[in-house]
Amino acid sequence: MFYAISTTQFGLIESHNRYMCLRVSVRGWSRFHGGMLDLLLVGTSLWAPMRDVLTIFGGL
Repeated sequence: MFYAISTTQFGLIESHNRYMCLRVSVRGWSRFHGGMLDLLLVGTSLWAPMRDVLTIFGGL
């Protein structure tokens, strides 16, 4: 049980580290484009709930 939890946490940490490395490499490539990528990631993560809300309001 503890082993499963630790591997799950390790998997989350690993994916988080990979994401941070990706962000750092993008930032190193170009600060402007890194900021744009962050905005794009935030926008895509916020778009789904916003679309659901708009669909609900559109259906009313």
